[in-house]
Amino acid sequence: MKHLLILFVSLFLLSCSETERDFKNFDFEKWKSDRNGCKGTRMTQKEAINQLTETIKGMSQNDFLATFGRPDAQMLNERNIKSYVYYLESGTQCNTEKITTPTQAASVAIRFNAVSLAIEVSFQKGNP
Repeated sequence: MKHLLILFVSLFLLSCSETERDFKNFDFEKWKSDRNGCKGTRMTQKEAINQLTETIKGMSQNDFLATFGRPDAQMLNERNIKSYVYYLESGTQCNTEKITTPTQAASVAIRFNAVSLAIEVSFQKGNP
């Protein structure tokens, strides 16, 4: 009886965990293979990312990294808010000779709060 109770409690706790997110057939391999947006294939997915904004919000930082891959740039702002930046198009970030020159390439930034949950998805030119 005790084992049966433990089994039911375990199943209940597992069922309360976060449900799998629906990414509407987003092409993650295409996304991950375009480091720094230098190939320009990420730009073709800009609208798809925009539609996934609400799905991304609330994701843990670890789950986000496992899903979208390593960011092109990271920033730590005040109050421990971390931003991951993914470039959508080619710019000075693709030229190794001008790597220190600020880029004006289109990018998307995902901001994470102090407890590592995604709180915002924003689009801009260059870094946020």
